[in-house]
Amino acid sequence: MDNFTGQAQGYQPEELAQYFPFTTSVAYEAYAIDFDPATASYYSYLNSGDMRVNRDITTTGGINEFFISYSKNRMNKLYYGGSLNLRTYKHIESYVHSEDLTLEDSVFNGFDYKYSLTTKGTGVNLKLGVIYLVTNAFRIGAAFHTPTYIGMEDKWTADMTSRFKNGNKSVPPNLIPVGQYKYRMITPLKTIVSASYVIGMNAVISADVEYTGYSMARLRSTRDITYAPYDFKQENAEAKARLAHAVNYRIGAEYNIQQKLFLRAGFSFYGNAYKKSENVDAKPDLAFSGGLGYKIGMVSFDIAYVNRKINRFYYLFDGSDTATTRLSSNNIVVTASVRF
Repeated sequence: MDNFTGQAQGYQPEELAQYFPFTTSVAYEAYAIDFDPATASYYSYLNSGDMRVNRDITTTGGINEFFISYSKNRMNKLYYGGSLNLRTYKHIESYVHSEDLTLEDSVFNGFDYKYSLTTKGTGVNLKLGVIYLVTNAFRIGAAFHTPTYIGMEDKWTADMTSRFKNGNKSVPPNLIPVGQYKYRMITPLKTIVSASYVIGMNAVISADVEYTGYSMARLRSTRDITYAPYDFKQENAEAKARLAHAVNYRIGAEYNIQQKLFLRAGFSFYGNAYKKSENVDAKPDLAFSGGLGYKIGMVSFDIAYVNRKINRFYYLFDGSDTATTRLSSNNIVVTASVRF
């Protein structure tokens, strides 16, 4: 609440919706902060006593990929091909930030601030690869993934409820802010080298080394003329200055239980994308996976479970007050493919 109160200073109440529609304005409309005409300043009702602070964060979404691939081989030694890929993205993050006074006789008991962001996108890229059989058991490969060109759309909103001793105050429905913007994103390219070894007739182990140039990621203004253009110069310059390349490592194994049924397991290591000069103590992300594959004729189905250990920085409102979070994500990935 101190952040909202400080943000409002120097502005008239009727200006808050213009300059701070998703933060200070909703606090003012919910009576969590008020304006004193005598001093031309804002004050918070949450200004004394001990308090409990809690934030519940909910994140959902996913990525779908549809592709058309083509491959050939020469003398059963050199295999090469590529795929054209269409990807759809959806990410929803919402949180409820609550602050409650522990004093039982307080006129103002606390507030709940709600924020929600929904991001959707559709993108395309091209993947090219080659595999060479050094021997019947040992093979090496290389792949190149072009940047993914994505059209993105963000929608966001905020709301607040203040809890007073004599009842709750909420933002009037017609004053709840809603934001929307479209833009384009270009993800970094990737290059991959790999090797695999076939053990007997039933097992194979493989390893990949992947290079990703994160500093090459870019944001671009939308071509939709209904939205105000924005050049993203500052954001792109900061990404170029702070981000470097990262090297990721993956190792996996597959065992053929029967001719049609495959058992798979893997481990991945994702490196730090920040430049050393940034002094960012970002731990690598780790992922463990296991799954099954089933193949019948020209059709195959795969299901995999992926557990990923993620280290991230998180801040409530002020970027100088940063918390290091260690998360564990669990995903189930289902794939179906048809060979022509």
